Amino acid sequence: MKTTQSYLSGIFGFGACLVATLGLGITPLIASNSVTVSLAGAHFTNGQSIFLDSGSARLDPATAYTFEVVGSCHGTGKHSVMISVAPKSISFKALLNSFKPKSAKFLSGTYLNTAGKFPFQAIDKPYSRVISTSAGPVSFSATFTGGVYGGPVGGPDVGKVYFNITNVSIVPPAPVTIGALEFDPGAKLVITVKP
Repeated sequence: MKTTQSYLSGIFGFGACLVATLGLGITPLIASNSVTVSLAGAHFTNGQSIFLDSGSARLDPATAYTFEVVGSCHGTGKHSVMISVAPKSISFKALLNSFKPKSAKFLSGTYLNTAGKFPFQAIDKPYSRVISTSAGPVSFSATFTGGVYGGPVGGPDVGKVYFNITNVSIVPPAPVTIGALEFDPGAKLVITVKP
């Protein structure tokens, strides 16, 4: 039986790829129909942003998704403005709704991705409110964004889910300790392919 050079090249090429993958401990990225970004321990305050992503987890391409930020947060900093706003754990949605009723609606919903491609941004919300605190009325603003990264086919970030809080401004009426808002264990953004 005659073995062609191209056949042998294919065998050796596959073997080399397999050896390289196993030898280097490289695990191929496998997409899923539901991906989570953990927010646990992340905190934000005046002038300080957070940038979080799903790590090695990747989302399947689809034409429709559901998304939701779930979990609680609490204020930090002794005698701080944020402690007076959230002295104990409270649902993040409930906290924003306490600033203004129904103002947390942007944290959940359905996103139609008609092209079936990445990237897309399901959450894109500049948020601004004046909130009542122990230090008096405080101006609070931030930009919330969440979605899925794109890029070249096979690129390192294609399908990676992210959640960011940027442009954070917390301005009290007088110089006081501002503190921070910190997400509790279990807080997360979940994006799921809609059935």
